Amino acid sequence: MQSLAKVDEYINEQLKQQLRAAFEVRNEIVTKLADYVKLKDVLKALKDTGMTGKPLKMQVDIGDNFYVHAKVPDWSTVFVDIGYGFLLELTPEETLKFAAKKIELLESRVSQESKNIARLKARIKILTFGLGQKHGMNLDLLADSNSPRQMI
Repeated sequence: MQSLAKVDEYINEQLKQQLRAAFEVRNEIVTKLADYVKLKDVLKALKDTGMTGKPLKMQVDIGDNFYVHAKVPDWSTVFVDIGYGFLLELTPEETLKFAAKKIELLESRVSQESKNIARLKARIKILTFGLGQKHGMNLDLLADSNSPRQMI
């Protein structure tokens, strides 16, 4: 009985906490990914409309979805936040190349985190199923009771 309590504690204290942390990490990566996609889309739209070299009027998010009007007299260079408080001055063309590589990197990180989340969910499901079997509960993982049992 003590071993069952330890397994239950392991599920709730370790695995579920790891799962929450993995979701938070993935959500942060997805947010960064969305920012780079938005940057790439804006620069492509400006380039396609022939706005190169012309002053811009835009709204800038200064935090918590609070926007202010801004005038950009010269956008021949763009400052890109590359992390750790560093800004990189790039041309729009360089920014597009940088954004494309960053998007690719972030997409692979989202995929890795999604796999990690799936592994944690599977471990939780397997251990929970094992606890149910140990307690003598009849847990059907599959909706069709006539089909052979499979572990998901």
